[in-house]
Amino acid sequence: MVYNVVFWLNVFPHKDGVHKVMSPHTILTGLHITHDKHCTLEFGTYVQIHEEHDNSMTARTSGAIALRPTGNIQGTHYFLNVSSGRCVTRNNWTALPMPNEVIHAIHRLAAACKKYKEIVFTDSRGKIIDDNSPEHETEIEEITGVGNTTYLVSITGVYSTGVSTNSSTNENKNTGNNTNVNENENSTELGVTHDDISENTPEEMGVLPALELQEIHTAQETEGDDNDAYVTPTRQELDTLEEMNATNMRHDMETATKHMDTDNQVAETHEEYNEADNSAGHGYNLRPRPTRRREKISLLQVTRQSACEAVSEKPHLHVLMTQMSIRAGIKKFGQKGNEAVSKELRQLHDRRAMVPVQKNKLSAEDKKRALRYLMFIKEKRDGAIKARGCADGRPQRQYTEKGDASSPTVSLEEMMISCCIDAKEGRYVAVTDIPGAFLHADMNERIHIVMEGTVAEQVAKLEPTIYRKYIWHDRKGKPMLYVRLKKALYGTLQAALLFWQLLSETLVSWGFTINPYDQCVANKQINGRQCTIVWHVDDLKISHVSEDVVENIIACLNKKFGKESPLTTSRGKILEYLGLTLDYSKKGRVKISMYEYVKKSSMGHLMT
Repeated sequence: MVYNVVFWLNVFPHKDGVHKVMSPHTILTGLHITHDKHCTLEFGTYVQIHEEHDNSMTARTSGAIALRPTGNIQGTHYFLNVSSGRCVTRNNWTALPMPNEVIHAIHRLAAACKKYKEIVFTDSRGKIIDDNSPEHETEIEEITGVGNTTYLVSITGVYSTGVSTNSSTNENKNTGNNTNVNENENSTELGVTHDDISENTPEEMGVLPALELQEIHTAQETEGDDNDAYVTPTRQELDTLEEMNATNMRHDMETATKHMDTDNQVAETHEEYNEADNSAGHGYNLRPRPTRRREKISLLQVTRQSACEAVSEKPHLHVLMTQMSIRAGIKKFGQKGNEAVSKELRQLHDRRAMVPVQKNKLSAEDKKRALRYLMFIKEKRDGAIKARGCADGRPQRQYTEKGDASSPTVSLEEMMISCCIDAKEGRYVAVTDIPGAFLHADMNERIHIVMEGTVAEQVAKLEPTIYRKYIWHDRKGKPMLYVRLKKALYGTLQAALLFWQLLSETLVSWGFTINPYDQCVANKQINGRQCTIVWHVDDLKISHVSEDVVENIIACLNKKFGKESPLTTSRGKILEYLGLTLDYSKKGRVKISMYEYVKKSSMGHLMT
């Protein structure tokens, strides 16, 4: 509020200022305030700020309280994010009526803040700090309260429980035991013995329990009424204050739990608080966000799906994960597992998708950006053992723009409309799959892959004269191999886009025209009738009234992309495409269903 007032005071020219027309804000920044951009949102207005989003189920908006304009020409405003307690800047929002949940939360925060008599600074864990004192000083400082009661607060910010008593009396009572005296001197900050303090209590988190606060408040009320009297915050109010002051604690929770047992208690406490907050979010926030990677949704729970539960064991993985790591796969399948791995790696070698590189010839930046090569082994329903390898492209997100790696895919509406056109015109339809599609596209930038352990050894066995001299070992003796990608590898962010560009250029060179409204639909007039190709990554649906035209296109695709492995093509009245069953049995009609897909998924679940 103070910032908001100062901002608007500086927006208007001062009668005693250096300029009669220009305001101090304009003189210093050179920017002008306009009504349409900067004066449309009052301080304290509740809004839903628009967040950056993708196609995931993450919430597109979040609740916030308007603070003030930033003063830039775009009309950006500062907002207090209700969920995180952070001050954020946004230039897109939707003003809404204030929900009751937010009003109550602000009231709880205000009540909790009354426990402090002055401005208080806290660390990332919500503990009070004092910059004027040494870091670990345990000296006691007095803060005068209401009436004759004196409150003692540790400089380190750790509160203790109990009602204040005569400290000298405690020392006299414990003179027979030096250990107890030392413990009292270190732990009695409100005049209470160490026996009253339990191990890993909330006091260690910088929170004064509401029970003791209530006792103190009751004693104050007997002294007399005072407008500035101490208002006792409840435990929920203290939790709200701590949550607002300790949001950074969420990001460092996993690291902190490795070093201190006390932090484990803090993490468990915050998980309970966050669970309650997520389930009781205000009405406009439709999908609450998980706050930590440790929070998982247990598929076995029978309570509300919205409650995030931190589970150390993951029983649902035994249901969902039908593939296993390379080590576990080789251990289970033996020689068949080794043969599957060699076959998958042989594909990379035969297609010249990678070039080995000496470790000492790579720069530090190349080593840092090198992507790990992941491989998994799976037993198919027919009993065959299949190995699949890919690059771990997640680190690329740090330096790759989304627009540089986003590949178009056919929309569901366009695909279904094309099926209706096929049925109406009585077209001959075929679906085909291009195996190893990404490996046909050339990589457009310098990307290195690091292969580890069994994978590196298997690559060296493929062609020992080529790869063996590039193998090196880490400190634990694990074999490692650096390779540079020449082809687009599955898992890299740009792989799908590179193949889409290759396929689009190929179809255009054959005379097809890309649909301007859906870039995964291509049309061409052949023999006076339209031929349509619809594709999703490497799955194509080709249709034309003439069977010869469709078969000729499939032959051309096979010649272009099927040199190492022929295309997998399906023909007939009933086809499987993208998990959908396309039934053209009835003339002029198409029936689209997913019964077979659900049945196969259920059978795969029963097999696991």
